[in-house]
Amino acid sequence: QQQQQQQQQQARGKGVEMSATRSLPLDMIVSCLASPSGIESEVYAVDYRASLNLLNAARESSVAARHYVLLSAFCCRNPILKLQQAKLQFEDELTAQNDMTYSIVRPTAFFKSVSGQLESILEGNSY
Repeated sequence: QQQQQQQQQQARGKGVEMSATRSLPLDMIVSCLASPSGIESEVYAVDYRASLNLLNAARESSVAARHYVLLSAFCCRNPILKLQQAKLQFEDELTAQNDMTYSIVRPTAFFKSVSGQLESILEGNSY
């Protein structure tokens, strides 16, 4: 048990919450995963793969989440950027499963944020 407590303390220091005793179903998973840079490899690693890993973990019998909330992006309606494509690819995975209900939230960006990103994108950079 002491070793388990040490592992939990180490994991908390890395931003990971562990619970060896948790076996009750969760009501909800809320995913706000998003690539911080927009680099193609990072986008697919986070916005698609990590999101899919979270979905699959939520579907495990030991977790059995009842509802999944995905914070996506409004700009996914017209997918041009790799970020948008990765988010839509994950949305397809989410909507295809039938183990839990889901909500997809697509908030709009603040105008100042969008205008700063537009310049960078027009110059051929990641967002």
